[in-house]
Formats: sequence, structure tokens, C-alpha cells
Amino acid sequence: NNNNPPPPPPPPPPLPPVARSVNHGQYGSHRTHESNIAPSSTNAPANIDPYPSNIRDCHQHQPEQHTNNIASQTSHPTSNKNNNFPPLPPSSSPSSPPPPPNAQYFPPGTWERYLRATNHNPIEAHRRLTSTQTWRRTHDMNAALTSPHPTFDVIKRYYPHSFHSTGYHGEPVYYEKPARIDLPALKREGVTMDRLLHHYAIITEFLWTHLSPYQDGPSSKGITVIDLDGMRLRDFAGEVVAFVKAAASFTGEHYPERSGRIYVLNAPSFFGVVWRLVKPLVDPVTLAKVCVVDSSSSDGDGDGAIRAALMERIPFENIPREYGGGSMVPLGYAPEEIMLRDLMSYNNNPQFGGS
Repeated sequence: NNNNPPPPPPPPPPLPPVARSVNHGQYGSHRTHESNIAPSSTNAPANIDPYPSNIRDCHQHQPEQHTNNIASQTSHPTSNKNNNFPPLPPSSSPSSPPPPPNAQYFPPGTWERYLRATNHNPIEAHRRLTSTQTWRRTHDMNAALTSPHPTFDVIKRYYPHSFHSTGYHGEPVYYEKPARIDLPALKREGVTMDRLLHHYAIITEFLWTHLSPYQDGPSSKGITVIDLDGMRLRDFAGEVVAFVKAAASFTGEHYPERSGRIYVLNAPSFFGVVWRLVKPLVDPVTLAKVCVVDSSSSDGDGDGAIRAALMERIPFENIPREYGGGSMVPLGYAPEEIMLRDLMSYNNNPQFGGS
């Protein structure tokens, strides 16, 4: 019958997972606290000493008054339109040199972040910004979050690393276990060191694009937790440490002013000797952010030392249980990780992802 109406057009393809989660609240706001209430003394056992004697190289200062006020942060074009953050201050303010022409290719506030990283030296800031522009073009970083990443699942299987909740001020928290990287298995799966580093660049881009798209304020700096459990002395001269050094090198150069705190947990007995040799070579600004936690407590409460150290910056309810916290979500299954996995699955789907 020619009077029958034509069939309806096919439905449009679904939105990318990150677009759904960030803009439509599938997982809630992109600042994913397990609790949006600043922790009080009732959030953790009362017998936790905030500064136990077996924490070394951690700054023994009084903790700041933690609140959830992030209103001082700079907004980003990709952030939620309902966040009510104040607009970006003019980059040509009297306290900041005017940005160079190539600053227009970066999100607002990037030039000021590079100035802070170079102690407000505009020549050095411009050099580093230009270096980052070249690096991003060389590695096609502008397409990193829309292109297929076929080795993502393999790398996640043999390289334990994940985002998990936030700190007191919405700082993203990243956990990594370098000693558990199975490089032989990755090589058997065709993952070279270059591919592993590219993966690290992708998750770093994801972090500062979707989890915390800010250029200033508390949430613009992340918290890194490095668990050295199982690390052997020979590993410090092997490929694992070479990978960690290479990853730290490009993130420090091209993502400056992004590190807020670095916790080193479960350090082996010989780490003290290695650390004393390394410390003089580390930049003083970076060194001040490193907290090495000695979990070999004589009273057997190593978990308590780790928990107390992490609670300096992370609410008790946001710390994974394997580190003595009260998080109800296992490490590797936090909303941030689900968002990342969904995005990679979308990109790897030939029907919806990049080419």
C-alpha cells in the first residue's frame, strides 16, 4: 500500500559516556566524592594519632581546616554550566605578563599556570608553553580522548593503577602499584614502552579534562599515592623504574603545577638508602610535596600509619579499605574509573568511536 507512512529514521548514536556522566549526571557531578560533607572526628576511629611516630619525611604541620568550598577555582569551558564558579580573571592583569599568541590554543588560565611553574618568568613560561604545544601536536594529544585505544584493557589488566574519589577539596586521587606492573605479559600482548607511555598520557589528559578541568584552586592539583609493596632492589635499575621516570618527566614538563601531594607507601627496608641518594637530586618544590610513609610499625599498626598519613589530604570515607579507609568501593571500581572505561569502550567501538 503506497499510502503507508515511510519508516522512521534510525535513532541518533548515543552520547559518549563522558558526555553523559559529566553533563547529564549519570554518575553525579564530575567531582565525585563518596560524601560531600567535610569529615569530622567521627569519620575515623578515635584512636588514630594524626601524626604517628612512624611517618617519616612528612611535614608535621597542623592540618588546615578542611571545607568543601571550591568557589575560588577557575572555571573551564568544559566544566558543568551549573557550577556557578566565578569567571576567569583577566590574563593581562598588572600582576601577570600578557599571554603570548600561542596561549590562545590552550584553555583559559593555562598561561597563568605556566607562569606559576616558572616563578613568573615570562620567557621561561613561554618556552615551556611552546614546548608543550609541540609535544601535543607530535603526539596528537588533542585527539587522545576521542581516538581508539585498543590496548587499554590489556594495560589495565597488567598495570595496577586507578583513580579513586577525591581529597577534602575535590582534588583527584590517583593510586599506582609500580612493583605489580607485569612488563613481560604486556610485551607478549604487543604493548611496547612507547605504547605504555602513550597510555599514561591519555589517562593524564582524561584527568585534567574530565575529572578536574581547572587551572587554579585546590582541585587543580592532584594527589598521587604510590604503593611500593613488592618492590625489589633490582627494580630500581630496571624497566619499571625507567617507565616511572619517563612518565614523571613528560607530566612534569607538560602538565606543570598539577601535583599537590605525593604519598609513597609500603617502602621496602632498603628504600631509606635509595631515598637519601635521590633526595638531593629532586627539585625542592617537588620534594616538599613528597611524603614517605614507613608502615613497618613496631606495634604492628602499619595500616594505621598509612591511614593517618592519607587522612592529611583525603577524607576517611574516600580512602580505599586496603589502605585502612572506609570507602565502600573497591580500588579500581570508583565512578572515575567507570567513566574512563566507558569512554575507552566508546572510542574502541567502530560504530561510535574515532577512526
